[in-house]
Amino acid sequence: MTKLILLLTFVVLQVADVFTTRQVLAAGGWEANPVAAWAMTTFGPWWAVPKLALMLACVLVMTRWRTRYVAPAVALIAVVVLNNAIQ
Repeated sequence: MTKLILLLTFVVLQVADVFTTRQVLAAGGWEANPVAAWAMTTFGPWWAVPKLALMLACVLVMTRWRTRYVAPAVALIAVVVLNNAIQ
């Protein structure tokens, strides 16, 4: 049950990352992740589609991980969203 909650939290945080990134960009900020910046350049306003598709692939892989390995991934994306939110 704990792993399911962590995986759902990971999904919610990934979606929050898209929204907060869009806010940062609209306010004149920039994307620090070079892969995400490439996706933005390549896919334009649809950059979130490949990001979220990759996130779903990650979730499928993480379903096989032990809970103790899922938690750091959730913590990392939480830090990313928090960083976006305070910019």
